[in-house]
Amino acid sequence: MDSQSPADRLRMAFEMHEVGRRMYTQKLKRARSILTEPELRDELRRWLLNPPGAENGDYPGPRSHRRI
Repeated sequence: MDSQSPADRLRMAFEMHEVGRRMYTQKLKRARSILTEPELRDELRRWLLNPPGAENGDYPGPRSHRRI
């Protein structure tokens, strides 16, 4: 049985998200060093909103049209 509480798992998910953001930002800085900070933020935002390989979300099935 999992010993982590739901709060611990949620905290871990947020930490993993932050690590992914930092890693992608570093990748952008290395690949496109001429980008300004606002341009980096825009590129990161585009990547977060339209992740490559998950255009319909990360669940294999029909796209949901629900708004959150």
